[in-house]
Amino acid sequence: MKNLKNKIALIVAVLVVCVYGIIGVPSGVTGKALTEAMTKRIHLGLDLRGGAHLILQVVVAEAVSAETDNTVGRIQQDLKTANLTFSQIYKPDPAKPALIRVEGTVPGKAGDVRAALEGKYSGEYDVTGGGADNSFTLTMKAPVVTALEKKTVQQAIETIRDRVDTLGVSEPVIQEYGLGDNQILVELPASTTSIA
Repeated sequence: MKNLKNKIALIVAVLVVCVYGIIGVPSGVTGKALTEAMTKRIHLGLDLRGGAHLILQVVVAEAVSAETDNTVGRIQQDLKTANLTFSQIYKPDPAKPALIRVEGTVPGKAGDVRAALEGKYSGEYDVTGGGADNSFTLTMKAPVVTALEKKTVQQAIETIRDRVDTLGVSEPVIQEYGLGDNQILVELPASTTSIA
């Protein structure tokens, strides 16, 4: 009988320690104090607490297009500086922002144009052409496109994180979403405090 009482006392003591380990030490014995202690220690997910769950698509083609726009300007300046003439440098297809076309180079200077393009841009672009039509095509390399897309997604995540942090939302989830290309998962739990 005495052994049974000791076992029951031990079980009750372990349960009390577990409960206080989960909810912490309340500031009082009232129901409100216990509720506050539990909400501080137990974090409810979106399914229990409510909030917003968003999946955002990052338009990375615009970043690639902006990069090739800058490259078009640099190529124009480089060829002018090297006294190599051309009729136009442009992006031929809006659906393929990684392509740049150089047209109207002087027939006898095609080798110089190719050397200028490959010397400065071969790290990021594949340079083709220079045949009878005296035109060249620069195609952004796949690893460069991938790196630019990843950088764009990371910048978008940082921008969203900065904006959410200024709102004072506790425990937001802002990360790359693994089920789609160039997507961001944003989870914002409902806030119990008012935002000014």
